[in-house]
Amino acid sequence: MRKGTFSVQNATTHSTKHNSREEAPRYLIGLESGKSNYYELIVEDEEFVENAKLRYKEYVKQNMQKKQIPGLIKETILTLKEHQNENDVKALFKELNKKYGGHFLTEVSIHRDEGHFVRNDIAYYPTKNILQKENDWYICSNPYIKKPKKDDFDIKVNINEFKKVYNYHAHAKFSMFDMNTGKTARIDKKAMSSRIKFISKYLGLDYGPGKDRYIKKSVNQIKDEHLAVSNEKIKELAKQKDLKLEIARVREELQKEKATRKDYAALEELNRNLKKKISNKQITIDEMQNEIDTLNEQFNNNINPIELEKELERVLDEHLEEQEVKVSLFGKETKSVVEDKFSFKSALSKLISKGAVYLLKKYNELKTKYEQLQKQFNNLEKENIHLKSLIEKLKENYQDKKELNIVSKKRNFNR
Repeated sequence: MRKGTFSVQNATTHSTKHNSREEAPRYLIGLESGKSNYYELIVEDEEFVENAKLRYKEYVKQNMQKKQIPGLIKETILTLKEHQNENDVKALFKELNKKYGGHFLTEVSIHRDEGHFVRNDIAYYPTKNILQKENDWYICSNPYIKKPKKDDFDIKVNINEFKKVYNYHAHAKFSMFDMNTGKTARIDKKAMSSRIKFISKYLGLDYGPGKDRYIKKSVNQIKDEHLAVSNEKIKELAKQKDLKLEIARVREELQKEKATRKDYAALEELNRNLKKKISNKQITIDEMQNEIDTLNEQFNNNINPIELEKELERVLDEHLEEQEVKVSLFGKETKSVVEDKFSFKSALSKLISKGAVYLLKKYNELKTKYEQLQKQFNNLEKENIHLKSLIEKLKENYQDKKELNIVSKKRNFNR
């Protein structure tokens, strides 16, 4: 079970842009089909601050101190279960208000597009050890680089072989200022501990405080700790059973794609080579997977126009749904609407890429054939020129011989 969270800090100018996805981070993994993010601005920060200053003066009979203003709007991240939504968050904050005072919500967002990938029990975090470049995903050949740059992600992988692990969570901007009393609700260390316990129970999450419960860790610190465990896994040597499972999976994909004998032969050759490396303890799980990925990428690029059309139909069926759309003040129409733009764009781009690779391959094949034919034609043309030259010489010889015969006959006649 996931643990409850409620780490509070002052909201920043960047908070709203992140929460609303106006500024989308690079570490997104995409939405699941049929799911979407949620964002609601309940009250602008500036409006709330002005109202709070007026209420404070009304009740306390003096102006709010300037040092109080930056801390008026707080922000926290709440761990959620997959089915929970904004209504659960709003209801929670009402209960927090009753129990502790304050906790006035000013902004709420639900994010369902963050998380990480897992393959062979190894965690892959976007920008940490896996990165999307254009329409494809890449991992680092060197997993020990602490802060990899774009060029360090040099091994192309099939992202469909990775499992997505979603981090469902909410961002809540709120204030501890109580408009009814004109004062800020205070919460001590004991109450903080009680609050996180209350929140965990309310949302049905685990509450398991450890020795480091008061140590604030950034998201990057938590990811790095997880990656340290994954890097140990990467170093593990591959076993024959690991290879057997991967080869069986690729064979199944080849059967679905109606692969050629040439493809099966290439797979068997790789299987033999990897078996040898595993027997000699010369290859890790990650290295084995990378070699299989490289071959699989070649298979994926061998797609013909008929298969391309079928794939396109499948992508459209998967991502489009019929919805009623308002087209005028009183009129509605049923139109095809994309459920998840991020996922749809990615799938479509990948398909276009496959088609482009196929066309390039066919172009190169035809170009080679043309060049061969051109070479043959040039050779024939040279032979033709040579033959023409011989014929001309033969004609000349024949003509010379004919003239000699005529002269000879004349001489004999004159005698």
